[in-house]
Amino acid sequence: MQFPAIAYTTWQHLFYYDHKAIITIEQNLECCGWFNFTDYAVPENCQVANGFEFLTGCQQQVDAAVEDSYQTAGGIAVALAVLQFLALVLAAFTVHYLKKSEASQPQELIEDEMENI
Repeated sequence: MQFPAIAYTTWQHLFYYDHKAIITIEQNLECCGWFNFTDYAVPENCQVANGFEFLTGCQQQVDAAVEDSYQTAGGIAVALAVLQFLALVLAAFTVHYLKKSEASQPQELIEDEMENI
């Protein structure tokens, strides 16, 4: 099942069981119903105080909001991937430095002992 079908089914469910959610969405997105004002709309919510009616459906606004969320999530994922890569590079340099210092440390001890004899 694709997003549009899921969104439409969810809208229908909200219409029958949670009018407050429909009202909140319609007010925030300035729309009415799913496809238009005749499709699962809360009629008293489609008219604002100045007499202007929201005749357009909420489908396009919901789709746009979800698409914006995808872009935000994608940007966060890319940022996390870059941070993980930088942490990996830093860890590799740290391991290399530690191995190098461990390898040179016994030689220095031998040289110090040789000088003391």
